[in-house]
Amino acid sequence: MRRHVVCGLAGIAGKFASLRLLVKAKKHDEIRVLAPSKLNSVSGVISHMLRDGHISPKKFKLVLDEIKTYGQMKANLYNLKMLAKLTQLKAARRQKTS
Repeated sequence: MRRHVVCGLAGIAGKFASLRLLVKAKKHDEIRVLAPSKLNSVSGVISHMLRDGHISPKKFKLVLDEIKTYGQMKANLYNLKMLAKLTQLKAARRQKTS
């Protein structure tokens, strides 16, 4: 009887850990794709300004906006991660009560 309980708990813990790791891997993969994209757009604007030898307020604002957008997109990914965690916890609680 105790073996069944231990195996059941180990199975639930393994499933929870697996789901959590999948969510983390997805988030990190999305950030890995997002970061170079934003870096390329900022680098392009900065390179253009350096070639021109002039930094216009419009171009400077564009760089700041790109950095701000990156921060917002990264925060959205974090919020999605938190939502996924809450969903997992609710599912685990439902399984315990079933």
